[in-house]
Order: sequence, then structure tokens, then C-alpha cells
Amino acid sequence: MSKTTFEFHYGKHHAAYLNNLNGQIAGKDLEKLSIEEVMLKTWNGGSPGPEFNNAAQVVNHTFFWESMSPNGGGKPSGKVAEAIERDLGGYDKFVEAFKAAGATQFGSGWAWLSVNKQGKLEVTKTPNAENPWVHGNTPILTMDVWEHAYYLDVQNRRPDFISNFIENLIDWQRVEQRYLAATNAASSGGACKAARLSSGPPCLHGFVCCKASAQGPSSACVQQCSTRALVLYSAALEYARSERYDVARRVFRKLCTSECPSFVKPWVSWAQMEKRCIPCGDERRWAASRSVLQQGLERNRDAPPLLQAWGLLEMQRGNLLGAVMLLDRSAALEPRNRPVLRWKPVVEARKTVGERRGCGRLQRDIRAAASGGDSCTESDE
Repeated sequence: MSKTTFEFHYGKHHAAYLNNLNGQIAGKDLEKLSIEEVMLKTWNGGSPGPEFNNAAQVVNHTFFWESMSPNGGGKPSGKVAEAIERDLGGYDKFVEAFKAAGATQFGSGWAWLSVNKQGKLEVTKTPNAENPWVHGNTPILTMDVWEHAYYLDVQNRRPDFISNFIENLIDWQRVEQRYLAATNAASSGGACKAARLSSGPPCLHGFVCCKASAQGPSSACVQQCSTRALVLYSAALEYARSERYDVARRVFRKLCTSECPSFVKPWVSWAQMEKRCIPCGDERRWAASRSVLQQGLERNRDAPPLLQAWGLLEMQRGNLLGAVMLLDRSAALEPRNRPVLRWKPVVEARKTVGERRGCGRLQRDIRAAASGGDSCTESDE
């Protein structure tokens, strides 16, 4: 995808959907809802209202951008690869089906890889702004096949765009995360305390579930909760990017304080937003960010991503001892977080703390970290 296509696609088309939606809902009750709530409410069981197209296109595009990576492509691994083998007949069969879905979608639309209501992967296509969420399924990958997605680069050669997307752009790590979020909640014990969602349309006011049964959460409950969680998370990020911080904060709060499902990445994104939305030099930015992380740890005790985010926050503030303790704790609980200990600012912080405390163990760790890898700098989402 060229820079020109990206600038037009994101800066013009995506922005236009969002601006048009804001104009459509101004002064209406819909303005009080999150963007995913607007999308589901205006779907009207297949008779979409005038706001649906713009709301759904914002949600679809956000999901599309987050399905790609500059270093994407290759083949999937992990659980999603196993599911593709089991449900679709293997990677080559997936590629064949996904290419066919994109190429045969008449006019504008989308190709999807989703977890259906039976917990199986399926490849589908939808026209215009329609998406799997409105049918109660959970998408984990999408490809935009509207002409504006490819025409500046390959003109009318849609199959060339599709091949490039599959071979060079799909972020399989993100797809794996989405698949696990959609399917693993049922086996995580407390991820969802309800047996099932009430029948009828998806809930428009948060995660409202029926009483739990002795059998535990049903797959319908887990999948519908995961669907709304992913859409809410995408909506919160979109509001934060467009600097609608009050709305983003409400969506983050709804998502993070829900128990269906429970996952921690939105807490980190929420804390980062709080740090960005208050001017530098204002002590409230640290307090707001720290408060979010503390709330997250109260609900997700010793969650490594939250400990790591808090440690990096304390290091930025100059609280080196607190930063080192939190980062060490995070790395001890989650080995994949250990590379952070080799970042140059973290190595220097641990060196300073070690000198102050005269701690031989820390000094040995510092020498090991300094010789163990490249230095990096913190990057927000």
C-alpha cells in the first residue's frame, strides 16, 4: 500500500465517515452512545438507519488498519494456525477462500475471517458497510475491497491488491490475539460469570448478562462479549486518536470495568491516553495515568502488562526505585517482558538504583542486561 493511498484512505475516506457520523447524530440521543452502540442500534435487524453506514465504516476501517503491519505477511502460527487447519483445511485453503471472497464481492465491500456462533472459523464477504458483528459473529481479520483501498495503486486489478495484502500486510500476531480473545475466554474460569447473554439483539448498554448457571459460561455468551469488547476497544482508540477524550474515557471505563471478558490491554491504552491528554508539566497527568493502572491491578492482580506500564511511567517521573521494582516484577512474571530490562534507560535506572543501594545482585543484573541486547525507547500505542 503506497503512502498516497494510505493518506487518501485514512485521511480522507475514513475521516469523512467519522465527520459525517458526527453531523448525523449531533443533538440526538445517539450522540450519547459509543460508536459501536450506534452501529448496532441503527442496524435495525437488517433495515439499517441512515447513521449505520458511517458508524459501521468507522468501525470496519479501524479494524482494517489494526489488521495490518509494515512487517506483515507470512503464515500464521499458534492457535489460529491450528484453527485454520481444522476449520478451513489449512493455510492454502484459507488463502484460496479469502482471495475468492475479496475478488467476487460485487461492487464495494469487505472480506472477513471470523469466529462464528459455533466457535468455528469461516471466511465471508459483506457488501458496503455490513460486517459480521451485526450478525453476532466475531471477526479476527478483515480486508477492505472498496475501490478506494487499491485504485490509486493498481487501478482495477483488485486481485493484485488482494495478493499483496495477504502476502505482505496481514498482522498474524494481532489475528492470533483476536482469536484467543474470541475463543479462550470460556476456559479462563472467571473471564465471564454469566451463562449466556439474554436473547434478542446485542446489548446496547454494556455487558448485561443473565444469572450464571452451574454449567458455567456458554459459547454464545463468551463470543458476544468478545465481540463487543473488541468493538468497544477499537471505538475507544478511535475517540482517543481524534482527541474526544471524554467519550474515549467513558468507553474505556465501560470496557475495563466489565467482567465479560476480562483482559488488560485496554487498561494500558487508557492510562497512556490519560498521560497524553493533559499538558506536560501538569502533575495531574501522572496522577490520572497512575490511577487507571492502580484500578487495573485491583481487578487483574499482578498482571504483567500493567506492572510494566506502571514501571515505565514511574521511570519517566524519575522514581527510579519504584520503576525498577515494577519492571523486575513484570519480567519475573512474564518472560516475554524481559527485553524491556535491556532498554538503555532501564539499564541506566537499574544501575543508579544499584549504586544507591549497594546491591550486588542488581549490579550483576545490570552487567548482564548491558551485554545482552540492543537498547530501545518506550513507545506508546
